[in-house]
Amino acid sequence: MEKLCFAYRRHIASTGIACVLATSTPLFVADLSAQESVVQQELNRRISNARKAHDLLKQGDISYQKADYKSAVTHYSQAFELLPPGAMTREMRDVTADRYATAATERARALAKMGDYDKAKNLLKTVLKPQVAPAHMGALKLLGQIDSPIRYNHALTPTHVKDVVKVGRLLREAQGFHSLGQYDRAHIVYEGVLRIDPYNKAARRGMEEIAAAKSDYYRASKDHNRASMLAEVDKMWEIPVNNTPSSIPVGPDLTGNDSLAPDIREKLAGIVVDVISLDNASLEEALDFVRLQSRQGDAPDAGGEKVGANVILNLGDPNNDRVKLIRSSRVTLKARALPLNVILDYITDQTHTQWSTDG
Repeated sequence: MEKLCFAYRRHIASTGIACVLATSTPLFVADLSAQESVVQQELNRRISNARKAHDLLKQGDISYQKADYKSAVTHYSQAFELLPPGAMTREMRDVTADRYATAATERARALAKMGDYDKAKNLLKTVLKPQVAPAHMGALKLLGQIDSPIRYNHALTPTHVKDVVKVGRLLREAQGFHSLGQYDRAHIVYEGVLRIDPYNKAARRGMEEIAAAKSDYYRASKDHNRASMLAEVDKMWEIPVNNTPSSIPVGPDLTGNDSLAPDIREKLAGIVVDVISLDNASLEEALDFVRLQSRQGDAPDAGGEKVGANVILNLGDPNNDRVKLIRSSRVTLKARALPLNVILDYITDQTHTQWSTDG
């Protein structure tokens, strides 16, 4: 019995569980059986915890390789808590503590970049505790660097970091609307950027590009509207054609006097001007040039006189705005060897008028 108790004491000591033996023999046998049950349960629990810790270490390694340091810290810390101090678990506990501290260092560095300095320092101090990894060089070095104003801007806050991320997303969204031609929606998003960051130059440049695009559209719209209005004005000068058939037969004059209109047009078409040089001339000056050339190029009549063409300017009421616009227009024509009827066509085209013959 004494040998059995001694062996049991050694077994209890190896598991770290205290053993209290009774003085009487019957009670000793009963207590020994109960203690063996407790010891077995404790052994099973520790074995189960060791397996769980091993699985958590694997999960932590996977998270660390993916740069998911937050999850890695969680897995490593849970594995470390499942391993109690002792000779049997010392090696595995040291490995877990080192990985825990390494992952915590990377996580703290990410928190410091986001401006969450207090949370980063608390995490580093946790792994630098005497029972975890007090001599971890990476954690010690980073803890000293966080307090340095040269390495980290302590004015940076997590709120500012979130605003920076949000501003970047809004700028990309506004550029997308701009490329789709949705200028108003892009302008609204740029205004949202300026409400977060009042001095954001990218938003102002984007709004400038939108204003330029709108200005280009409005300019094209103005040109289109101007051309349409001028076309309407030109249309007012059109002589409508009578759709009702005339009862008067078309042909020579029954009185024996043929119309002079074909003769005048033929005369103008037969007079060719060698050199035409009209430079910013008024309508009256251009018609004077036509009168002069018609007399010079006309054939002499029976009396030996060159009559030419009698060109009459008839614009109507001189106080009319349309008449004033016509009189203010200018004629520029530089050409050679053109008949007078073609010259008249050029003159009337440039002054928005028309010419006709009357017998």
